Amino acid sequence: MLFRSAAILLDSKIDDTSRNEAANLLRRSGYAGLTDDLIKVLDSPDERERFRAFSVQQLSVNAEDAATKDKAKITDRLRAALQDRHLKVRREALLALVRMGDEEGKRRAVAWLTTKDGDGARDIAVRCIEDLDLRDQIPALRK
Repeated sequence: MLFRSAAILLDSKIDDTSRNEAANLLRRSGYAGLTDDLIKVLDSPDERERFRAFSVQQLSVNAEDAATKDKAKITDRLRAALQDRHLKVRREALLALVRMGDEEGKRRAVAWLTTKDGDGARDIAVRCIEDLDLRDQIPALRK
């Protein structure tokens, strides 16, 4: 059953909902290869933006119970996703890193609030600033 679910997760021709449910099943089942499979999805040029964003969400949830080795892989991949070609992936990566308490996520949220890099993601930066309770950023928020 796990092999079939992993195959579904990795098949870009299958609809996003089924693939997302396969990832949920794999996580609940304790599938050890989930982090690597989600990273494969993110790294695949055949993947669409929507499912790649789902994969970032899945990595974030997987990080909560992941082994130390996998947590480091997840954090590194999420940091790299801040530069991704797809806006939805960048947005989800920022949110995930901030929720994980990552310093790069915090730094990037502040940068996206005030620079051109935040175009299309400023609302997520505002949300992250609020979640982080960065009161020193109130003047930038008011602008």
